[in-house]
Amino acid sequence: FPVAEFLISAIISPFVFGMSGRAGTLTFLAPFIQLLRSVGFDSVTEDLTEAFSFYGLRSLICYAAVGLVMSVGALLIYRRRRMEAASDIVAVNVLKPVFRYCMAVGFAITLGIAINYFVFGAVGGNNLLFTIVSLLVAGFIGYFAAEMLIRKSFKVFDKWPGYVVFAIVVIALMLAVKCDAFGYERRVPDAEKVESAYAYVNGANVDLTEPDQIEQLRALHSAIVEERRIPGEDESTCNFSIDYTLKNGRVVRRVYDLPDSSLQQVEDFLNQRDILVQRNSFDFPVSAANIHYAYAYVYYADGAYESIELSPREAADFYNNCVLPDLMDGSLGFAELQTYPMETKEWPDGTHYVIYIAADKTGAYSENSYRTEMDYSFGPEAARCSAFLDKLVERAKLSEAVMD
Repeated sequence: FPVAEFLISAIISPFVFGMSGRAGTLTFLAPFIQLLRSVGFDSVTEDLTEAFSFYGLRSLICYAAVGLVMSVGALLIYRRRRMEAASDIVAVNVLKPVFRYCMAVGFAITLGIAINYFVFGAVGGNNLLFTIVSLLVAGFIGYFAAEMLIRKSFKVFDKWPGYVVFAIVVIALMLAVKCDAFGYERRVPDAEKVESAYAYVNGANVDLTEPDQIEQLRALHSAIVEERRIPGEDESTCNFSIDYTLKNGRVVRRVYDLPDSSLQQVEDFLNQRDILVQRNSFDFPVSAANIHYAYAYVYYADGAYESIELSPREAADFYNNCVLPDLMDGSLGFAELQTYPMETKEWPDGTHYVIYIAADKTGAYSENSYRTEMDYSFGPEAARCSAFLDKLVERAKLSEAVMD
């Protein structure tokens, strides 16, 4: 089921504004995968004693009950089969139409993707007409291959009315998807149902838990849906993704390829002062004790550059007394989605700075510990940050001169 969901998503996502093409909703129908995720042991160490606790008993009972019901159903069907049909590919008559349509659907979503990609890909594989033709051709092969297996004969085309029903359903569903008959494109989760939200675009990401911030994201989302700008073939785009985690645990995901002309409203959202500070700062206090590393680079207009390794004390000082105040002043951390600072942005005097700081919430320094890395690109307009790094460069040059 998860594989089928992935393939169906791959087929219809080019025609649904905002669909990510990623599967996951039907994972619960794959017991092996779901049990690996939801059943296991937790270890807890207390007073030098390690204890284990089992989790996932409810999932295990549910899948066992479903398996028992399906086994009983299979046994009942098996007992009702005709003995003379025991060697047939489908021994129960009532299941023969099910087998035909399952084969048609299976071929449509597997072979159909291949036909669409290899035959029509060069001339626009995301064309609705070409996609429908690919699905119908592959479904035709699957439907009549199933009938050949059932009859053990090639004389099967008298079953064409069943295939016509399949073709009508496929065409109707694809047109419904294209016209958003199911309301997927227009659906924005209600604010009261959202527990948290996550937005990501071009390296800028932010986790939102405050109701007013979530409402601002919903307003941006609604504006994008209302505008529904589809980029042209030669128009550059930027990928913007939104994840809503609902209070019932479900995740609603949307992904948009936005043209440059639609990015201003996203920039305005990301550059609001509270969101700007949140997405550019660590979510825990930073001190010399929990800094993993910090490297800075100063690039000059003539192409020369200086690299500096900051000590944990210097990195903590830089972050707390330069980065955070400059973020609050609005002179650092702006998302400029149409300009990449390292390549195309023209800084005021041709000098710009890049620094990477990694810190760990716990202060653990093991290879397996989790650490967060923040990077900042800025020019002289971030007065505190640029002045701090200029002093470090001067100090490093002075040290080199003394050693020489």
